[in-house]
Amino acid sequence: MPTKCRPGKRNNSRRGALVGTAMGGLVLTLAALGASPPATGQLATTFQNPLAVNGADPYVVHHQGYYYLTMTTGDNVTVWRSRWLTELGSGPGRVVWSPGTSHLADIWSPELHQIAGHWYIYFAADRAGNNATHRIYALKSAGGNPLGPYRFQGMVHDRANQWAIDPTVLTYRGRRYLVWSGWLSPANHVQHLVIDRLLSPTRLAPKASVLTTPTYPWETSVAPINEGPVALSHGGRLFIVFSANASWTDHYCLGLLTLVGTNPLNAQAWKKTPHPVFQSANGIYGPGHASFTTSENGRQWWIVYHAAAYRRSGWTRVIRAQPFSWSSRGIPKFNAPVAAGAALTLPAGEPPTRTTYGPSAVGAADVVFRVPARAGTYLLWVRYRNTSGGTTSQSWLINGAYQPALTYLPTSGPGGSLAITQVTLRSGVNHLRFLQAGADVSARIAWIQLAPG
Repeated sequence: MPTKCRPGKRNNSRRGALVGTAMGGLVLTLAALGASPPATGQLATTFQNPLAVNGADPYVVHHQGYYYLTMTTGDNVTVWRSRWLTELGSGPGRVVWSPGTSHLADIWSPELHQIAGHWYIYFAADRAGNNATHRIYALKSAGGNPLGPYRFQGMVHDRANQWAIDPTVLTYRGRRYLVWSGWLSPANHVQHLVIDRLLSPTRLAPKASVLTTPTYPWETSVAPINEGPVALSHGGRLFIVFSANASWTDHYCLGLLTLVGTNPLNAQAWKKTPHPVFQSANGIYGPGHASFTTSENGRQWWIVYHAAAYRRSGWTRVIRAQPFSWSSRGIPKFNAPVAAGAALTLPAGEPPTRTTYGPSAVGAADVVFRVPARAGTYLLWVRYRNTSGGTTSQSWLINGAYQPALTYLPTSGPGGSLAITQVTLRSGVNHLRFLQAGADVSARIAWIQLAPG
């Protein structure tokens, strides 16, 4: 049986790189999508998912008025910064560490954690692409800036020296613990959650404990996997949200552990919810590997997670976000993934920044948008629907100058998706022209949005 942790499972092709080829000459109908956007030239008080395309394993931190995101890129550690949650991951990130001559590869699931005035980034990597050598490593910031610079700290060594991925830090009663997904032996590829106390940010206690093992059908139906743990605390209660089952299938989902005892190292101190708490629904498939943050004013809780870009897309992922709440018993209520194209109200305290534009001209050869702007850099969201069944691309121009081609992932239903990029506009009226003729994919785009970037 193939497992999620086979060699190469999370290289660039696994962790969100686009699959498929451009389909030259194919007629692609991009119809009006989902809820109607605001009128042309109006600021939008809602947003639609995804936040970012081509990504997986998101980890978000809100620090001193900015949101920071890191996620799997495969070959480095990159950090994105944004003033607003809904713009996180839309622009270019900063590469804060590359393996250089260390021969580390398949770099997965980085996480940012602030400890004693420094930032530590924990991640998993293997040596020269040999998956069996995946272990946990750490970076340490020189100062208090989440963007670094960082210095490589080496391996966070578990004395069992077994395969290990997806590290996260849990703090309870003043003590820090490291939780990760691991094998118990090279011959046993069941992925357990493992926990150990951190004696320092990079040194573990002598003996780790198995926290939980996949046993329910929703954890094992394709492959026995528990991974992607992340701590969540609220109202004095502590939880671990984790991913279960095979990440390359639509069966991927989230499970929940609740601390009911007093010793996090004791598996009996945790209670596993017997059903998934977040799973495929509303045309969104394989949601998993979540992190949690609050709105700008701190009054709302948000889950940021990856999901399959489309049904049965395997390891092609997008990053999504939506609010969640708490039950009267203090248990997180994630409900179901919101549908593609669904309009979500901006997080509480986040002002409108995106201006919406409809086409000013639609012809057989092109679709044109007229955008008045001040000279500067902008984030651009292009709402499209691609029912071709494959990944496609489209040429386009700004003020007569060709731009890097946009890529459209397959979509289903009326919701569509977003292509996201960064552009430079001149002062005055700008003309954004999307080609529909020749060798390019014919496209009718619903609308675009722009925000200062």
